[in-house]
Amino acid sequence: MSLFGIFSQAYAQVPLAFHDVMLQGFMWNSHTTTKWSVLKPQASEIAESFTLVWLPPSAAAEGGGTSNVGYHPYQWSNQNSSWGTRTQLEALITDLKAGGVKVLADIVVNHRAGNGWCDGFPTDNFGEYGVFTLKASHITKDDEASGQSACSGKLSDQNDWNFDKPIEYGGGYKAARDLAHSLTEVRDAVKAYLIWMKNEIGYDGFRWDVVKGFNPAYIR
Repeated sequence: MSLFGIFSQAYAQVPLAFHDVMLQGFMWNSHTTTKWSVLKPQASEIAESFTLVWLPPSAAAEGGGTSNVGYHPYQWSNQNSSWGTRTQLEALITDLKAGGVKVLADIVVNHRAGNGWCDGFPTDNFGEYGVFTLKASHITKDDEASGQSACSGKLSDQNDWNFDKPIEYGGGYKAARDLAHSLTEVRDAVKAYLIWMKNEIGYDGFRWDVVKGFNPAYIR
């Protein structure tokens, strides 16, 4: 489940009238065929038929970000991924926008790959927007890490959103650590990440991954 949003000032909102024609700029394992450096020469051709491009998650991901799609982000502020470098990404976005094409970032903030089960996450440095280091205490208490003896007493006291609902409605995600969005520190880090992605990387809007995993009140 996901949600698309185009920027209105600092926050992403779903527009009442949406007239763009969107291209999904990747496939599940298209690391070679849709790298940033491969898409860049096609920017003008894309602009002939599309007004919006949805790019895959661009943050460094689990395993160093060199052989995965990116849906297990490891460090949000590191934009060197299996799709290419930050420099290549910014060059692609610049060329697309020069042709009148808006660019959507695939935002994965429901869950995150960390340093082991409960040893926290790497520091995110968003420059003027802040520096954040999320820890085990920012992981939901019903995460799979709770079953690890080494994590006893380290996790937050917050459950996942809809934790008591069937899996199709709940927020739990077994493959990575679930973040407790009810905590101010998590929300502040996410907000800084989004603003940084807009102002520094150049994205125009967001596609939210696993939007069922956290309270919709946090998306505005």
